[in-house]
Amino acid sequence: MVEILETNLLVAQIDRQAVSPLEGYSRRNQTFLQSHSDFDDFIDKFVTAGEVAEAPGANRSAIAANKEYLRVEKLLAGTRIELMKVLWAHDVFLSSGTVDRILFYLASKSTGGDIVKEFFDFVLVRKLHNTGFVLYPIHSFGIQGFGLAGLMKLTIPDVDLREAGVFLSAQTNNVERTLAFLDRARLAFGISHPLPGSLRSEFMREHFAWTTKNPLLALKMSSTTSGFYENQFVIMVKLQLATALVQMLATLGQTDRTNRESRNLSTARTNNYETLDFNHYVVFEANEAKPELDPLRTPMNVSRSDLVSLAEMNIDIDPSSWSDPEKQAILSQIQHGLGALEAGYLSEWVLGEKTSTRARVLRKVFLSVSYFHKSFRSAINTDEAVVSIAIAFETLLTDGYQRGGVKNRIARRVPLCLANDPDHSDFVREVQKLMEYRGQVVHEGTSDISIDINAVRRAYVRCFLAVMACLPNIKQGASQPVGDVLGDVTPKRSRWKVLRQWIARKIDR
Repeated sequence: MVEILETNLLVAQIDRQAVSPLEGYSRRNQTFLQSHSDFDDFIDKFVTAGEVAEAPGANRSAIAANKEYLRVEKLLAGTRIELMKVLWAHDVFLSSGTVDRILFYLASKSTGGDIVKEFFDFVLVRKLHNTGFVLYPIHSFGIQGFGLAGLMKLTIPDVDLREAGVFLSAQTNNVERTLAFLDRARLAFGISHPLPGSLRSEFMREHFAWTTKNPLLALKMSSTTSGFYENQFVIMVKLQLATALVQMLATLGQTDRTNRESRNLSTARTNNYETLDFNHYVVFEANEAKPELDPLRTPMNVSRSDLVSLAEMNIDIDPSSWSDPEKQAILSQIQHGLGALEAGYLSEWVLGEKTSTRARVLRKVFLSVSYFHKSFRSAINTDEAVVSIAIAFETLLTDGYQRGGVKNRIARRVPLCLANDPDHSDFVREVQKLMEYRGQVVHEGTSDISIDINAVRRAYVRCFLAVMACLPNIKQGASQPVGDVLGDVTPKRSRWKVLRQWIARKIDR
């Protein structure tokens, strides 16, 4: 269901104490603010004022001018954070540069009104909250059961996860089929703006060969920016969780690539000429001032290694499997869990104070999911996969660093997470072997333990869902927040009791 945003709804969620200083300054200092033609002019003069104030022999007037610019910057930043918290909570990702430009415009044109209300009116009237999407190349991904579809003139289905804002296609090997996929994704996401007519010729260029040779991931996102890379961090977060969603579904769907017959029936094995030579991703923004989607062809020169690593999937998906009504419940749980992680991580860690217990737990869970993703990166290096998934378990289920005892804590907490799973015993046994394997690889360089990596990944998904379900119960200040909500906290012994036990051992000796 599409959320209907209203100004009053958004205004009610604002912390007025955080934004009132800018409103007060705006009413009192219109002369200074209006001495700038726009926000870019303000930044230019701000930089110049700083250089003059820091130069040898700077006079009091220059120093005072720089302090005034610093004061305005601080007021804009404090208000910007509050506005972005509210917008991001509703999946509207205005970049910091966009927010600053709107805020400065409103502050410098102030009539003594409510800047917060004027800001949200500005956003909604100009439809800056319109939904667009990100187009991203992936590789080593296949649609299960349709490997021979091209030879038999059959249509290869999309992986339609529109409720989670994710739409995937196998390699199209044809520009027209790529455009048709994008149009299906656009309609699935409820986007009314059509695709730009320039895409056909753009995708024919060599540097966009991945749009036909590689599997494609379309990610629903409301993004408005004023320049390259402004929302790239958010895009990376959403891509990380979108790829994790698909890998979790493949894990629970048990499309095992070690099975040769199953592997040969995947689109990843036939008619596949995918390339690793991709240097761009495309952000389609729905700008009300333009009749078509506005494609921002974004070079991968910022955090390039992280962006490229997200492209490697090493999985197959059976679309018909996840259309089964019996699997809708677990699909919904995964979507809800990852959605709650995204919302909490962005609001409480990225934009928050980073001091709350819950914020730190969310950061650890997000890091854990990234290691889960890394466990798929090498299809032939079992040691690398084992170490990555072991770290994912440790980051998910342990509370802080404590010398020794990690394996025991994992051994206690995994059964608590899997208590209601019918494969409880098998999963627990495989995770125990995983931790032994990990220890041998890290400390001895090799291991001869036989391990079912797919079963271990399935156990991880179940543990992730258990932790996310308990997240609302996290208590501020808890020393073992995850252990607490899972029911695995050992009461602390008093110092006097510890001392008595130490003396008793000495006497016995």
